[in-house]
Amino acid sequence: MEANTNEAKLILLAILKELPGLSPAELQSLAQDTLFFDYFTIAEALSTLSEQKLVSILEAKNELRRDASGRVRQSCYLTAAGEAVLDQLSGQISLPVRKQIKALSKESKAASEVNAFYQMNGHGSYDTYLEIKDQGQTLLSIHIDLPEEARARKFCDHWPNRAADIYRFLLADLSRDE
Repeated sequence: MEANTNEAKLILLAILKELPGLSPAELQSLAQDTLFFDYFTIAEALSTLSEQKLVSILEAKNELRRDASGRVRQSCYLTAAGEAVLDQLSGQISLPVRKQIKALSKESKAASEVNAFYQMNGHGSYDTYLEIKDQGQTLLSIHIDLPEEARARKFCDHWPNRAADIYRFLLADLSRDE
């Protein structure tokens, strides 16, 4: 059982290196997709990694994302110590599992696409376009006319890191009954 848990820990670290910010449930689900471990082995491994400070499970104070129970969504991140351990021991992860983790990472990244760009319009301001796509379908498209190029650039720079939260906020806020 100890060997299984240690291997599960390495797989969790490898997944987090490829896909930082997953919720504990998402991380466990992806780890189970490797088909090598059951839920309990993965849960024990994640708990141990957190206790050993190889993985941080964070809850942001201003987090808008909530789980099904209404609790603030947690996100998992590889710590510097976790990355050092993974760098040292990643060779112990079998090649098929490493390939599967890479494939899961590519699928996850390809499934959703975040785009942002701006261009000067004929009125001396900047048309700024912010977009989220999933599986090729546009989920959200925003066009904002901004007066300054610096502001348009800032919007585009911030969009990739904030798009998911803004999308969730819009859905939640515009769905409220008032």
